[in-house]
Amino acid sequence: MIEVIDVSAAIEIMFLKEKSTKFISEFRKGNWIIAPDLYVAELSNVIWKYHKAKVISHDECIQYVEDGLNNSPAKAGGFRCD
Repeated sequence: MIEVIDVSAAIEIMFLKEKSTKFISEFRKGNWIIAPDLYVAELSNVIWKYHKAKVISHDECIQYVEDGLNNSPAKAGGFRCD
């Protein structure tokens, strides 16, 4: 089954928010996880807003973006949900 992840789901998972376990459970069912073309731009924008709101530090901002891109469905390995 093909699953599509958007940035809102990725943020839920990355920040272990309320719906993260539901998203992780659903993504484990898929054998191929893809993302919209704007995934990278949207992810960077959301993480930057968390930083500007002082929810995360500058170093955390960079790390979250790297994590979100390294685990991105756009990468060959797909999004890791473990």
